[in-house]
Amino acid sequence: MCGQLAYALTDAGEYDAAVALHERALKILEAHPEKALVELLSYAHTLVERKDLAGVESLLEDALELAETTHGENGLEVAEVLFRDGARAMYERAIGILDVAAPVSNQAGVAWTNLGELFSVTADSGAADALNRALEIWEAVHGPDHPHLSFPLSTLSHIHTLRGRSGHSGSAAGAPGRALRL
Repeated sequence: MCGQLAYALTDAGEYDAAVALHERALKILEAHPEKALVELLSYAHTLVERKDLAGVESLLEDALELAETTHGENGLEVAEVLFRDGARAMYERAIGILDVAAPVSNQAGVAWTNLGELFSVTADSGAADALNRALEIWEAVHGPDHPHLSFPLSTLSHIHTLRGRSGHSGSAAGAPGRALRL
């Protein structure tokens, strides 16, 4: 209950009150690692909204340690914690786990989409490849017309626009129209 109220307070911009409730919820949940993990991730969301990046990093490290202790180094929950952080190394580790444990899953689609978006923001040449992999996964999981496909398609569309300006073309060529249809 504290965690749910903390999430609502975060959405209302009441960060100090939300932090106090997250702290209280974590004390209550010490004996329940599964629930504590969810609470840590919710707490991290509050700190992201509050722009406390050092606090977010610390909480994600705690969440990662808890997930590894509870589920093992290669548990799906570990991948879930890893792809919440924007760091390339963490996304790549999450994808490495997912490629073995659940290569065609919602989690894999999210991880590949997030990695592709991270690459696109940093102008990494691997953006289109990561987004095309996400697209393959989403199509396999949900079919070719599901709204989840709009996320990688939108970013592929942006990449296509940038490449068009520089005289390149690529697999993103059909992305703009397809993203709009979804």
